[in-house]
Amino acid sequence: MKSNKYSKLIELKKHLINVIYEGSELEGLGLTYAKTSEILNNPYAKDRFTFNQISAVIGMKKAYDYIFEILENHEVISIDTLKRINYLIDSYEEPELAGKWRTRDNSIGGTYYIPPKLQPKKYELIVNEILSRQIYSSLIVKLYITITSLQFFADGNKRTALVFCNLLLVKNDLDFIKILDHHLFKRLLVNCYEARDGAEEKFISYVLQTAKFKQVVQNNINKNKSKFISVGSNVGDKIFNNLQLVAQSENLSIGRILKKYLLELSSGYVKNYHLVKNETSILEEHNSNKWIGCRLKQDEYNRLIKFCKSKNVTVYELIKGWALNMVSI
Repeated sequence: MKSNKYSKLIELKKHLINVIYEGSELEGLGLTYAKTSEILNNPYAKDRFTFNQISAVIGMKKAYDYIFEILENHEVISIDTLKRINYLIDSYEEPELAGKWRTRDNSIGGTYYIPPKLQPKKYELIVNEILSRQIYSSLIVKLYITITSLQFFADGNKRTALVFCNLLLVKNDLDFIKILDHHLFKRLLVNCYEARDGAEEKFISYVLQTAKFKQVVQNNINKNKSKFISVGSNVGDKIFNNLQLVAQSENLSIGRILKKYLLELSSGYVKNYHLVKNETSILEEHNSNKWIGCRLKQDEYNRLIKFCKSKNVTVYELIKGWALNMVSI
């Protein structure tokens, strides 16, 4: 009998051309799905593409072939796995630096943010800390932000982080990351670099939401993304199950109850709110693997952010506190 993990791998392989296109086009190379497919499947047509387009696509293909072997052979994932992925991705452009921790100064296009230059041991500590943990989706999306914002490698960090995070997600029976809108994805990621208020929560929420789509109608995504913004938090299995019982008793969904609370709170109809002490970082959430959330219109979201700023709290803290308070009533 095929396991669910096996079916996640099958799904990733089935959508491989699109996944490679999504990862490669993070570099803004003017690729399309059709161009990506042609580079991969028609070697005689490669003279019609730029070196950067070809190296990005071929590097991603080699990296995904590598993680497929790891998954199929049940190999251990380690720091060397991450470094090997970067080598395969970046060896065409910077072979002398590919697969090695960054030691030079780096800049990131489209932002004033300058990543700090860390000692190699620090990169290893970050990766080992994640690999020692129970893996869940938001933790891995947070890892994606960490690798790209700290620029672990001299180049190819977004692509490397994407392949490595997808490896961890699929290995743990979780949906891999899907990039449905490159411009929105990169804008939300840049906001994380610049430490804008609520940026990490918004990016994580967006990625988790889009990762759930098995079949996506792009027009619908484009139509809805400007009207709604997702907010949410992670909770443990026990809290999630208790919230479901509360929701069932009111004949509503968890999201509907949460949205009602957030709207009433940010509009001043509810005065009391609850926070969780010392749990402001997703990286500190050891047993929180269930996502709860809702979608707000832009004006509703703006009102909520204004409320959070006035109280010096984050949306994530607010929702996590609400969840714990709900199940303790």
